[in-house]
Amino acid sequence: MRLRQTNNFPEFTGRVCPAPCEAACTLGIIDDPVAIKSVELMIVDEAYRQGWISVANHGSLVYP
Repeated sequence: MRLRQTNNFPEFTGRVCPAPCEAACTLGIIDDPVAIKSVELMIVDEAYRQGWISVANHGSLVYP
């Protein structure tokens, strides 16, 4: 998963990160800032649905 190259824990940051980067996004000067928290959450949720990642019985993530 390409997101893992830039974020070690996308399955957490999409849910619990307060996303301070969104308020600091310079695109917000002329348009809506990038909603990175929502993007990460959507990618991880889709990865679970597609079976690209799964949770093992003991709670650890498994990347096939």
